[in-house]
Amino acid sequence: MMTYRGMISWLIAFAALFGCAEADKGPDVPVYDDPTPTYQPPSEDRVESKADVLYYAPRIVHVEWSPVGSCNSRRVSTMRVLVTVEDNDTDTEALHIEGSVSGCSLQGRDYGPLIQSPRSEILCHHVSVHDGLITVVDPDGNGDSAFFRFGPCESGSYTP
Repeated sequence: MMTYRGMISWLIAFAALFGCAEADKGPDVPVYDDPTPTYQPPSEDRVESKADVLYYAPRIVHVEWSPVGSCNSRRVSTMRVLVTVEDNDTDTEALHIEGSVSGCSLQGRDYGPLIQSPRSEILCHHVSVHDGLITVVDPDGNGDSAFFRFGPCESGSYTP
């Protein structure tokens, strides 16, 4: 009669002789043949460099703000915001200018973009500092943004 240890030894020997022989062969793998690459990098005349994109993008070069008429820090007062934009390949009229200023509106209680042209007049309730963000985009999708901040009834400017 065979002992437990003898039976295990016999199974291991049997598996080593017959069980692993097929698994060692593995599937038929084709020989890798490196084809000639067909990718051609774009030529210089079809690629726009990052420097060219920056050259053609509009740039906000100056933002200026000032109160219109008398200004009272306890009332809503009119503020004028002037935006100066430069673009080497697009007229200023074709640029899309949009911006907003915290604590300000066009007619008192409206929402949405307040600044939609290079010269805008907005109503500001002067109880705190006003944060503004202006974005300009040309028809090609190139753009620029500028952040500015002014206090109650304050005149000033920002040059990025």
